[in-house]
Amino acid sequence: MELPEDTPLLNWIHGRSPTDLWVGGLSGTILHWNGSEWSDFSVEQDEAIWGIYAHSATEVICVGGESRWGGESAKILRLEGDQFQSVELPPEHEELSNLFKVSHYNDRFWMIGVGGALIALDNAIPTAIPTGITQDLVTIHKNVIV
Repeated sequence: MELPEDTPLLNWIHGRSPTDLWVGGLSGTILHWNGSEWSDFSVEQDEAIWGIYAHSATEVICVGGESRWGGESAKILRLEGDQFQSVELPPEHEELSNLFKVSHYNDRFWMIGVGGALIALDNAIPTAIPTGITQDLVTIHKNVIV
């Protein structure tokens, strides 16, 4: 599959069907595949997109943060209409450098990251969930965190 010209390194993909695929990459790159062409939903930021989850055609969340190529803080982006908007991190995680993956379970988006960070997003309101873990959490699937 040919990507748009000058597409940087892509890090993650999630989709609901062969005609609804989302990919994220370096420097805020977000692309959508509709089965025949790519649309660019990228945001202006230095941070990489490390995880994407499409719960429905209108409910898509991206997470990311720093990489060796740039950026310095964790990011949550939420699809609103035809563009992604930043979601403010909960106060407990304002200094967080990275969120790695996002999933959806029990009507919430769940995000994990450095230092055992776990954030639940319900109705666009992020809530920090204490884990007691200090190691990085790097992947999540439904209700399984690793």
